[in-house]
Amino acid sequence: MNEQREQAYSNLINQLLICPNGQEAEILQQNRELLDNGFLQTATYYARKLQEDGKEQPAAFLLNLVQQLSQVNLAHNEHQTYLDFLLEILRKINSGANQKQIYLLFQQNLDKLN
Repeated sequence: MNEQREQAYSNLINQLLICPNGQEAEILQQNRELLDNGFLQTATYYARKLQEDGKEQPAAFLLNLVQQLSQVNLAHNEHQTYLDFLLEILRKINSGANQKQIYLLFQQNLDKLN
């Protein structure tokens, strides 16, 4: 992780910790390009440091935020898997694949069909 990105994570975390109650979602929306695994790791690290310093409330806030964002990331990854599968089907169809090839693709990916 580069130093500039780490500084951006730190700035975002500090912004979230000092913002008025209720403005967190807006701040996260404005900085969504930073909401990746690196941010989650950095926020977890900050939360642990806050716990060590006896600052339980901000630590709990950060850990809760990490948990919620992790769930969103998992859902996004799941949606991306389905999208990739659909694109693969379209590529097969556009490339002139026969029905057997397409049915084989479906059979190999039954977990994505519901």
